[in-house]
Amino acid sequence: MAAPKILIQLDTDALPSSFDSIVAADAGVDHLLRYDSITPENVVPILHGAMFTRGGEGLKNTAIFIGSSDVVGLLIRFLQLTIATKQQKGHAQKSKGKIKSSFHKRSIFRAALLSK
Repeated sequence: MAAPKILIQLDTDALPSSFDSIVAADAGVDHLLRYDSITPENVVPILHGAMFTRGGEGLKNTAIFIGSSDVVGLLIRFLQLTIATKQQKGHAQKSKGKIKSSFHKRSIFRAALLSK
């Protein structure tokens, strides 16, 4: 039996877009999970919850959509958080070697891809 199709709708606005929700329902998702007031700081636990609870076959039936009425502002905040995280962890990562540093950069890149 195939895992149900789940769309996680993340929106930076106080109310998730009804337009986006209706499009998702018309596209045939089985379950629509809507989150509002998403920021780069609070999105990680939501993404981890999707990735680690489904995994494998179930994960291929999971999609993440991020909407915003202020896309430029969202990107600026995300870049600021990324830079701050790199600065905070930069010294610790350098002491642990290139593998840890490379993994961290790829994790940030994956989060960026998922947040688009």
